[in-house]
Amino acid sequence: MAIEIERKFLIDVKTFKSLSKNKDIELIIQAYLILQDNYHCRVRISSFKKSKKQKAVFATKVGKGIKRYEFEESVSLEHAKQLLKLALCSLKKQRIKIKHKGLTWDLDYYPNLNLAVAEVEIPSKKHRIEKPSWVKEEVSGSKKYSNIAIAKKSSKKA
Repeated sequence: MAIEIERKFLIDVKTFKSLSKNKDIELIIQAYLILQDNYHCRVRISSFKKSKKQKAVFATKVGKGIKRYEFEESVSLEHAKQLLKLALCSLKKQRIKIKHKGLTWDLDYYPNLNLAVAEVEIPSKKHRIEKPSWVKEEVSGSKKYSNIAIAKKSSKKA
């Protein structure tokens, strides 16, 4: 059982585009199969733009706020594609990873919403992070910026 402690921040879309130059951008389709208050299951298919690699994972998350239990397992692409068909809602995003002061930051861009966020996993709730200069307002714990809310909003636009 893994515990995920994650903080989330807004960033400028221009920042994402600038930092993603010459990176192997991960193109992600993420779909939710079960949605309950403090529990959800999702499937994700990732395709890397430059390297053309693909991978698929199935994940269950339990809890709310910045600290949650996370169970993640690789699945076949075919299995993931079948699960996508059962989704309640889904999203598409682009991701790059940036190392800063000993931590890896996931920068996500949601093209259909023109929104960019940065997420960083930390070893404990009390861990002090040195934020990069491009990080703006913290939105950790804000339902508005959760992937579930973004998937629901994205699915309505589709």
